Amino acid sequence: MMTNIQLHLLVESGTISNLSTLPPDYERRNALKWMGAGMALTLLTGDRNWSSERMVRTRSRLEHEIQETIEQEIQEASVPQEPSIPNYVLNAPVIVIDAGHGGDDPGTSGIYQERTYFEKDMTLDYAVILAKLLQEDGFNVVLTRNEDVTLSLKERSAHGKKEKTVSLSIHGDSAGERNGAFCIVQTNQEETIPLAKAILSELLPVAGNDIMSGHKEAVYTPFQLNPNDDGTGLHMTREPRAGIILELGNMKNPANISTLIDQKEGIIDALRKGMHEYAKMIYQLSFTPCSHVSK
Repeated sequence: MMTNIQLHLLVESGTISNLSTLPPDYERRNALKWMGAGMALTLLTGDRNWSSERMVRTRSRLEHEIQETIEQEIQEASVPQEPSIPNYVLNAPVIVIDAGHGGDDPGTSGIYQERTYFEKDMTLDYAVILAKLLQEDGFNVVLTRNEDVTLSLKERSAHGKKEKTVSLSIHGDSAGERNGAFCIVQTNQEETIPLAKAILSELLPVAGNDIMSGHKEAVYTPFQLNPNDDGTGLHMTREPRAGIILELGNMKNPANISTLIDQKEGIIDALRKGMHEYAKMIYQLSFTPCSHVSK
């Protein structure tokens, strides 16, 4: 944007004689708003004689235009703005993000470019960044851990017991020849399958999967938890309103571990988009929830 000083010099040098020849990056409205009245009149009329009839007529027209501009700005400022946070975000329950393993439990590991990566570190890195991004979007997010500590299964699922939540437990796989991402879900939770599909529909194009090619929309392993089972290994799917255990990739697979390291930003962005799609699907309303209306 051209400064007033630059514009003044152009006027004095005769390079600019009226508004019609102003550079395209300098709007007429900005010229009227910020330039001094004398400079504006000179530009409008090309006349430096302040007592001329042309100058007087132009001054009156300029004052009227400025007044209209001010009134328009006041009117625009009074129009209610759309809420910056979508109502499906405001209406969504607490999102619990669980970084699998931790502390004395390193989980599995993988080697990439002669460096060993432990599952507990990878999951924590992903979880912390994802939580931050979702919080910036307006979601209410809780981490089961934000440092390298050992947590019991009950400690991990404590937030799900306090209130119905959406839970995403992040892990790295190491079983057999599996390749790519998939998740484990419970079939007795109404919102779990939509959560799995929303997450994986965004994730699979980035992380890939070929273990269950028959599932084109999403790849998930249904798991019906026995009521008498203590939930060992699947505790994070037991308490929430909707909960999935997400295996981002096989850390023993060279292609997968490289993707987890090199495509981290893309994978996290896919998880973020997937959570938005899930929330839109379940919690989108045609009005702002009453509990969030200012009193």
